[in-house]
Amino acid sequence: MESKGLRGFPLNYQERRIYHWHEELDRRIGKSDVAERLQVPERLADWVTDESPAPVPAEPAET
Repeated sequence: MESKGLRGFPLNYQERRIYHWHEELDRRIGKSDVAERLQVPERLADWVTDESPAPVPAEPAET
């Protein structure tokens, strides 16, 4: 679809996971070992954070 008003579609969560896996696969193989026309451009870096997830509180023990 080509339009001056359409700049693309946002990816949903599952599509981002698939795209991330393709990026990661290129990194694991090695960018130099993947033909340039087959490389997936890294576009998800802005969405990745290095923050640790919040700790999950322990469930109370049954008495």
